[in-house]
Amino acid sequence: MEEITYDYLRRAQAKEKGSPQLAELSEEFYPSIQVALEGWEKRTRESFSLADAKEYENILKILRDIYSRREQKIVLAALRSAKGGEKPAALVGDEQEFFESVSRAIGENGSRFESLINKRERGGKESKSAEKAEREIRDTKMIKLLSDLPSFVGLDMSTYGPFKRGEMHTLPKREAELLLSRRVAEAV
Repeated sequence: MEEITYDYLRRAQAKEKGSPQLAELSEEFYPSIQVALEGWEKRTRESFSLADAKEYENILKILRDIYSRREQKIVLAALRSAKGGEKPAALVGDEQEFFESVSRAIGENGSRFESLINKRERGGKESKSAEKAEREIRDTKMIKLLSDLPSFVGLDMSTYGPFKRGEMHTLPKREAELLLSRRVAEAV
């Protein structure tokens, strides 16, 4: 586990501030932070001094700033990824799970919107009831395309695609399962 010092955190914060992409951090960054915080808390309690208390307070501000900047970058990356962009490479710890859940939510929301727009474009019929729309969401699956794919007509007689490699889409489960079984997509 790497040693986390005040200077190390300031450098990490500067790297995060100075880059539009996620800065490279060690996979042990968050566990190391936890250990370091416990040590700083103990030192502050045992031999309280105003200088130690201030340093600890500043460390917490730096950590919150680093986390906030990374969180914003991950949300933006998830938005780009849902529109066909690539997943960021510098995710560490639980950030991977956070990225995937935000990407999934963006994809599902986009699918609901597209469904509403497509329904209107096909003849101006009223949108489905909220209950039916919820059932439709449960009966969908998010996938990431592993190769380019031309448009195709699904089992529900709707046209899907064309799709580009790397794009993420939410499709009805049956159509998604078909693409997964043919190994042209992976589940997200």
